[in-house]
Amino acid sequence: MAEPPATPDGALKPAQAIARIRIILDQLEELEPRLSSAASGEVEMTLLEHATELVEEAGRLLEQLGRVAG
Repeated sequence: MAEPPATPDGALKPAQAIARIRIILDQLEELEPRLSSAASGEVEMTLLEHATELVEEAGRLLEQLGRVAG
């Protein structure tokens, strides 16, 4: 079954936002061992930048959920 479309302003519906947050959490958990075994500082920085982007996206989604629940 297809996901319902996002709201007209482009925001995800609450169920979609929660699902995306769960995916982000899984991705962050996958990054953790890669960070601890990063072979170089450059690789570590790339992984940290990716982790930061994921955390920022999760933060935006949580803010969106807060406005909906508000």
